Amino acid sequence: MATARRASPRVGRWNLVVLIVLVLGSLAVRLPAIAPEPTCPPLTREFLFARAIYFDWLGDAVPAWRRNVSDAQTARMTHPAPPVAETVGAIIYKAAGRETPRTARALSAIYWTVAGVCFFLAARRWTSDAAALTGAAVLLFLPWTLPESRQFGATPLALMNMGLALLTFARYGEQPTRSRLVWSALATTAAIAVRPMTGFFLFPAFAAVRAERVPIRRALFDRDTWLFAAIATLPTMLFYGWALPTDPMMRTRVATDLTYGLLFQASFWRGWWAMIGTTITIPVFVAAVLLVPFARGRTLKTMLAAMWLGYVLYGIAFNFHTVTHPYYQALALPLIALSIASLGLLRSNGLLARSTPLVLAAVLMLAGGRSDPMAEPQAASEVAAYRAIGDLTGHSTRTVYMSECWGDSLGYYGEVAGRPWPTVYEVQMYKPVGAHGVPDITADARLQLASGQLGGAEYFISTDLAELARQPDLQRLLDERYRLIARTATYVVYDLRRPGSVP
Repeated sequence: MATARRASPRVGRWNLVVLIVLVLGSLAVRLPAIAPEPTCPPLTREFLFARAIYFDWLGDAVPAWRRNVSDAQTARMTHPAPPVAETVGAIIYKAAGRETPRTARALSAIYWTVAGVCFFLAARRWTSDAAALTGAAVLLFLPWTLPESRQFGATPLALMNMGLALLTFARYGEQPTRSRLVWSALATTAAIAVRPMTGFFLFPAFAAVRAERVPIRRALFDRDTWLFAAIATLPTMLFYGWALPTDPMMRTRVATDLTYGLLFQASFWRGWWAMIGTTITIPVFVAAVLLVPFARGRTLKTMLAAMWLGYVLYGIAFNFHTVTHPYYQALALPLIALSIASLGLLRSNGLLARSTPLVLAAVLMLAGGRSDPMAEPQAASEVAAYRAIGDLTGHSTRTVYMSECWGDSLGYYGEVAGRPWPTVYEVQMYKPVGAHGVPDITADARLQLASGQLGGAEYFISTDLAELARQPDLQRLLDERYRLIARTATYVVYDLRRPGSVP
């Protein structure tokens, strides 16, 4: 091993105060806005998976029909990674003795805040305390991160694990011992297990740290490099080695992710840019890119260059979701924050450098001060409607539904399962992925397809009446062929088992 390097000095008193303010501010803008009953989209599919795990643990204490519905829900959903976040959520439920979605969402907010702290502790070793705090302010208070961090799911946990991994990399760079190498690999394992795409950022970052001690050509065949790669990837490789051959939906998901024909369409590149504007914001993204050449120190420059290359490869590899799913940009936030932290003037100990993190945090919070629909609780009338639908259909597991948030709210509160009916937008959005997407077929053919997948559909449910009106062929088919058993101002239910309409 190379000669040990002196560790970074302790955090100064002022910088420690700023860090505490950022942490408390992060929790203050997140935790009070977490409603007891999550609405769409904070009510993610992770809630359904966590419930399924919780029910499994309770065994016969849960009514058989509830377990059946929960099992049917999760059986028809693809899980692209091991259910780490969901298992933690189930542990919380077990400890509380009931489902506590508010606590699960609060834990996500805490994950995000811890990610900011870990980022600071890592980045200060490559930049300065003031620079690292400024980067942490971006990670914690970028407006889009506020609602995103309140969603129960894998992304907040993955970000926290990325922050831990970067911290272990920094410590390994200071003193490259075998034990620190193993800790770096284990932290990377934790991140990749939650979100495999984190490897596009973490492997380049570790390679940059290794390159400081070992020439890159030698590092490729170095024993420590292979040890790191083996530990970091083995659990996830085992998961996919089991899931891909046994789960057809997983194979379809992978094929959808890797739609390389999109790369030759201008709409893909425009969509990626638009997604950056919606999430990271164009000014922050451009500033991060422009600051890379001004980074000081070989390790930081190499790391930023390597991670930016990883980001490009990440967007190309997961091209479909890059332009359709905002949370795919969240994993780039440590890179954005580290790029911002490379600003040279923040290396000084002057008033400007020391006050920048707080000023930036305040500006970002003001920019994100507009109304946040994700912070609103689910309306009691909507929950009542979903539960009424569940009772009306006997909590059927063979429904076809057109509902908000891909039916997650309907499934969670109404406890029904089945197949979602795509919106007009989704049909157009999935056209580029061909056979792996949503087929553009007639309403009759689509209903027959869904019924075949369910082994005979029993009910058609729509809680999105505006979308139903945008599909007149479907509305006509339902009215002419099937029996209407419920119509309110917010939902309709048709009995697909019984032909004939009722005036």
